[in-house]
Amino acid sequence: MDDEMMKKIAETARHFSEPLDLQKLIDDGLIIQKGKSYYLNCSPDQLPEAASRRINSIESNKNGVKVTFSKDTKSSINAARKLSGYTE
Repeated sequence: MDDEMMKKIAETARHFSEPLDLQKLIDDGLIIQKGKSYYLNCSPDQLPEAASRRINSIESNKNGVKVTFSKDTKSSINAARKLSGYTE
């Protein structure tokens, strides 16, 4: 694997290891929480890059456009730490 590819992998791992502040997205009016689900209150391209990279699925239902975000996991945090030399 070349150095450029490793940098891209390291950057992706870093993005997935950072916590996603859903409350800030709610406070900014970009998403709405209904129960345990989140719904877009804007177009997907208006979300911050960190949030849009973490989208797992988008589906329309009777409540609006439901969006599911990936969670930061220990494995993504560990991978980001191991690859941190490539993101500098």
